[in-house]
Amino acid sequence: MTLKLAASLVFLNLVFINRGLALEDRQTAICQLTGISGTEPPMLQIQPSKTAVPLKDKIEPEPVIEENKILVNNGVFSLQPLYGGGVLPPQVLNEEELQWLRYEDFHVSLKQKNPKTSVIVSTLTIRISFKYGGKYRGKGAYLGDIRARALKSESSNTAGLSLAAELPRSSVENCGSINNPVSSIGLILNLSFKSNFYENAFQSFKFGLRGDGTLLLPSQDFLSPALTSGSVYYQ
Repeated sequence: MTLKLAASLVFLNLVFINRGLALEDRQTAICQLTGISGTEPPMLQIQPSKTAVPLKDKIEPEPVIEENKILVNNGVFSLQPLYGGGVLPPQVLNEEELQWLRYEDFHVSLKQKNPKTSVIVSTLTIRISFKYGGKYRGKGAYLGDIRARALKSESSNTAGLSLAAELPRSSVENCGSINNPVSSIGLILNLSFKSNFYENAFQSFKFGLRGDGTLLLPSQDFLSPALTSGSVYYQ
């Protein structure tokens, strides 16, 4: 195979990617073109794109959505969770229009280490729950009934402890394909041990909730329905 031919095939592959062709379709098209030209197709390793597809016209958060909430205010735990609605197709307003796989609860512990001894000095447990696997007209894996709540703190002193949760609309993504979307949204937890949450430095943790039933931790590790509890360490 000549260098010119190899360059041409790479160019064709990029064109097919830009047109949204799937991996199998790209490979078939390249084989067809090389077959017509009478040239044996080279052994190219074409890697599928892992970049999340924006959901602008495919998935949107519900119009009524609680995007932020104080879950702990100066040591006092809120009795009400953050309710973030769902991440659904744009033409759907009611979660009941979808067929859901199941509802899952995740328990994540934010654990503070002593920087000198590495001993855990504080643990705050958060419950993150949502419906997942929602299908609309037989396709997709959407999110619904997103909630986050602070459950308990294991520390010698909870005075000044504050926690805020945020579900930014700008974090909505498609982790699947255009024809079979897998919805995703980020959950940001901001933690402070100072008496005035808004005027003091705090720790920020970003999670990812996905329609396939997985929870992405700040460490980039995943929790799943088979493993629903995990820890996040900080100093």
